[in-house]
Amino acid sequence: MRSFRLKYNLKQHESASSDALSNYAILLLFSALLYQAFFCFVNTHFFRITPSLLMLTEIVLLTGVVAFFIRGPISLKMLSLLVLVFANAFLLVIFQQHFDPKTIRNLMIPILIIWLGAQYNNKISPDQLLKYFTYIVIAVGLVEFILPAVYRIFFNVIEYQVATGRASDIAIEYSQGGFSMNGTRWGGRHLLPFLGDHRTSSVFLETVNMGNFGVLIACWGLSKKDIKSGLFFIAAAFAVAVLADSRFASTLITILLILRFLLPLKALEITSYLSPFLILLFCFYLYTPINMDDFKTRLGTTGYYILNFKASEFFGLSNYHYSMFVDQGYAYLIHFTGLTLPLIMWFSFCRLNMATNEGRIFKSLFGVLVAANLAISGDSIFSFKWVPIAWFLLGTLLIKKNNIAKG
Repeated sequence: MRSFRLKYNLKQHESASSDALSNYAILLLFSALLYQAFFCFVNTHFFRITPSLLMLTEIVLLTGVVAFFIRGPISLKMLSLLVLVFANAFLLVIFQQHFDPKTIRNLMIPILIIWLGAQYNNKISPDQLLKYFTYIVIAVGLVEFILPAVYRIFFNVIEYQVATGRASDIAIEYSQGGFSMNGTRWGGRHLLPFLGDHRTSSVFLETVNMGNFGVLIACWGLSKKDIKSGLFFIAAAFAVAVLADSRFASTLITILLILRFLLPLKALEITSYLSPFLILLFCFYLYTPINMDDFKTRLGTTGYYILNFKASEFFGLSNYHYSMFVDQGYAYLIHFTGLTLPLIMWFSFCRLNMATNEGRIFKSLFGVLVAANLAISGDSIFSFKWVPIAWFLLGTLLIKKNNIAKG
């Protein structure tokens, strides 16, 4: 009887702990999606938001994940990766004579959030959660597109971006009606030109991340075994891409569609795992020092920077930061963290054990998204607005053994 009570109490404790973790996971994801819009509203109507307040918000949210991680169950492989991230950062500070907490934060997020997703008890199914996020993004996006004056009453995006250091004061003079600089396609809209030149950013406040979110929900929809069950997400993905007039999103969604239906699963996985190297080879082929806002030159400048790196930069040991690599994610990652750690983390990503074929497909498609994004964008793949949702979804699809994710 005593043994039964002990087991019963342990089971009750584990259930309560799992509920608390899952509740926090839901809070974290909604906060990640909406906190920038909330602070923009506050900046517009109440008081100025500072970059340090944004950083503090992210620290608080991630600290909550760390607290659950410490309580366990701990994945030794994920703990080892976290230790490696901190050790690498400590070593580089000595040589670079500069410390940027973003380098730690960027690489901590996937590790911690994948673990969080692996422990999630499906209180609300991941599928339903992503639908809620999609409803919010499209609903706010439609208000912005159809009733821009109403959207501007709540959100003065350009002033918020200036306050938080995402834009300079002079940008206010060139922005249209309080929207961000990339809120207008000055050369004319690429997708459905009759819709006008405005590009929707919804709760993300930036069209880049709006487009990235569109590709993410396309990955989720395309991963479904029964494609009919994924049609909502695929259709929504194209809607998001059109609202944002995102060339990257529309192009990549089309490529993912082709890969999903033409390649067998094993070939899709191999293509995904090799995609960073294949894309980098293409960047080297397009090698160009010219920095312009189009696909070809963004890819070419990525190749140009990396092929002109000094040996020290490949180890992250350079203390001369001559560029922030705004549109060159591979160069940004290598220059500031070294090549070794990203390679280890990519290998670890490839080794993640998925519970179903749907999980394997999602991981493969998302891997292509990560690889492609790093070639044309500096740090949007590390954005706290949509990236935690992606890593969380991945975590929910892992094989679980004794409630601890393998891999």
